[in-house]
Amino acid sequence: MKIPIDAITIDRHLLRRALDPDALAQLAADFVENGQIQPIAVERTGPATWRLVAGRRRIHAAKLLDWTEIEAHEITVKTLAEIPALAENLKRSQLSPLEEADTVHWMHTEGQMSIADICERTGHGTSWVQDRLELANMPENVKDAVHRRKLSIGAAGMLCRITQLDYRDYLLHIAVTNGATVHQAEAWWLDWTARMRMQGDTGDGLPFYVMPYIEGE
Repeated sequence: MKIPIDAITIDRHLLRRALDPDALAQLAADFVENGQIQPIAVERTGPATWRLVAGRRRIHAAKLLDWTEIEAHEITVKTLAEIPALAENLKRSQLSPLEEADTVHWMHTEGQMSIADICERTGHGTSWVQDRLELANMPENVKDAVHRRKLSIGAAGMLCRITQLDYRDYLLHIAVTNGATVHQAEAWWLDWTARMRMQGDTGDGLPFYVMPYIEGE
């Protein structure tokens, strides 16, 4: 559903967190090229008002484009007493990995549930819950790739270990275009780590990496 951006309240603790202007500009450019692939997650607070649960960067990117509305996924949780229904939804509904991540993140942060509690409520294992908590905090372009089923959560987690953003974005493009398993992403990360160690040995402080050749690129 689409809802007015001005009708969404952002909690103060979120407003205190700094946002990377370059990352916002990149996300806005992606919105122009591909549209808003992943809805934000909101909780209804009134007949025509909502509270943001997840997607602050998406809101700010939309504002950069002067959007007045944004695609949103409504999480209908108003009290902790409703958490069982939300947990049941995770068991039965065909949610995307990002919708699962948004819901698990809400249960863990707003619902103050431990990972063990979420596992017990949803019937999922520890690794499943931890993967979705990790996904909720990944960069937007990586999350978009997971949402479009172009990248597994495991491979995405490996890519996010690469802190050199331009190189990580390049590898993400390769992964989305040609596919990449967890093992392939791990190999990229290990190669990058080794090269960064070599850079440290030289002491020149210059970026040192070689774009991997992938057949078909």
